[in-house]
Amino acid sequence: MSVPPVPQHPAVAFSADAHFSVPLGIAVLSLLESAHPDTIYDVYILDGGVTDRVRRGIEDLKQRFEFRVTWLDVRSELLDLPAGGRFTAATYYRFLLPDLLPNEVKRVLYLDADVLVCDDLTELFAMDLEGCPLAAPVWQLVGRYRDTFEPLMQSFHERLEVPRDGLPYHFAQMLMDLDAMRREGWHRKLVDCARTADPAVLAWADQDVMNKVLRGRMKVMPYRYVAIPLFAEDAEQGEAACVPPFVYSAEELREAYRNPAIVHYAATKPNILKGSLDRYDEMFFAAWRRSPWAGCVPYVPVRMMELGRRHPLLARVLMCIPRLFVRCPRILRGYGALLQALAPGSRKD
Repeated sequence: MSVPPVPQHPAVAFSADAHFSVPLGIAVLSLLESAHPDTIYDVYILDGGVTDRVRRGIEDLKQRFEFRVTWLDVRSELLDLPAGGRFTAATYYRFLLPDLLPNEVKRVLYLDADVLVCDDLTELFAMDLEGCPLAAPVWQLVGRYRDTFEPLMQSFHERLEVPRDGLPYHFAQMLMDLDAMRREGWHRKLVDCARTADPAVLAWADQDVMNKVLRGRMKVMPYRYVAIPLFAEDAEQGEAACVPPFVYSAEELREAYRNPAIVHYAATKPNILKGSLDRYDEMFFAAWRRSPWAGCVPYVPVRMMELGRRHPLLARVLMCIPRLFVRCPRILRGYGALLQALAPGSRKD
């Protein structure tokens, strides 16, 4: 099967609601900063309630970079799909891309908002999908986090009633062949599966649905397009992968962290109350500081987010300090240390 030429304007899509607005802005900025001089991206944003400040800031980036941006209002879409906790309707918006994008767009790269792009991405658009409707990276665990994530991955087959076929579990960041998705109606099958799924069995929402519906129909994307900081130390030290099948070699994992194309802040987010704990945090905070949103808290610390669901007023009070002193790292670190002493938690959250 022939591989289509790299499009003149590679299409990259993101989705976000109000909560992930600032990370979205930083992700778009990093995409543009890392582009080759002759790369002109078509950026599509599935808008689930992006704040006006971030929207204006992204539009203002046109004064510095050559790109095109299209805002697609999806706030009224997919509200009946299972959501709650960490996942909102925005996590499913990617399934709408085949219907929302123009027919002349043949391929689109969908990225989560919690990424930092570190390299030009046009090479990825020339990837041979070998007849698959999409390509996506694979969850391959390394080192010390086996006990945290392996149970969810190993239970996927029982939770979603999928045979143990030895196939890998993919991330939901993807390069879509839109013609294939439209022709075979895969996007509608994904939405239908999510709509009828028992919310209690969806540990990873859109990812679970995608891995059930498209089982065996996904091409493996290189790991450098989803380098996850949480696993970096073990991968760089050559720790063996823990959960079969072993799609990526130890050397590919090490090289992905040495030279990532995309850093994906899955599982843990950069926390302004703790500052940079590794070079991936440093990369994120450097991009944040040079962005139009340096005066905004990029990620609400996860513990405060969880507290907000139980005690909204208390969470709003606790967030006053980060919002008031967002440009004062020493005050934020001291505040974070105080909160940590009162309620000890995990590495970043």
